Amino acid sequence: MRVWESRGQECVAVIRPPQTVATADVPIVALAVLPRTADHLLVVPRGATGYVMTLRGTVLRSLTHGKKTGGFASLVASTANAAAMSSSAQHLTLAEAAAGTTAAGKAASGDGPKMAPASGGAVAGLSGHDFVACAPSPQGRYAYLLSEDRVVYVFSLATGRLEGTIEGVCDKDPLGVAHHPLRNQVATYGTDGKLRVWKP
Repeated sequence: MRVWESRGQECVAVIRPPQTVATADVPIVALAVLPRTADHLLVVPRGATGYVMTLRGTVLRSLTHGKKTGGFASLVASTANAAAMSSSAQHLTLAEAAAGTTAAGKAASGDGPKMAPASGGAVAGLSGHDFVACAPSPQGRYAYLLSEDRVVYVFSLATGRLEGTIEGVCDKDPLGVAHHPLRNQVATYGTDGKLRVWKP
């Protein structure tokens, strides 16, 4: 990821999330600036772990659902990019993803999940559990990470703990998730052409 100064148009930092494979860079599929923070990012590289990181590259939290990764997201798009602007509009962070990944990092808002406890039920017939999109709640308390298995995983940003899930959010391949700026509602969309609104 490259962090750019919005006024001077200067690249001020190049940061990388932790790598699970030392031989190749893992593509970033989603990126969002966390509300109410000056320099915290929600970074989702290809895989089953998202990270809360600073603009200096320090990992503050790891968010994982604990399932085996790998699946069908590579069929959704050939190239992808994610971008996020800091709340102070001083920094623009760009993440370039490699071919064969999805991108749908929507910074959004709203707050407070009231869903069933975390269970992790995958949709039958689908083998992928990689995250494809993310959205923080407007108060910065929760992170909503959408996975290939058509499940939105809800994490506490304070602890990194999986708090619950919203299952079966798409009929086909999932593409994105966003949180309403004022209401406790989460929207998901996928290749089925449907936008669904959920109350966590």
